Amino acid sequence: MEEENVEIQVKTRNKEKKNFFQQLSMP
Repeated sequence: MEEENVEIQVKTRNKEKKNFFQQLSMP
């Protein structure tokens, strides 16, 4: 269960990173 939790955290972090970079690249 803990491993699953870590995987979810990583996915969430990646999503947040993606959103952040998308905002940065917006004019």
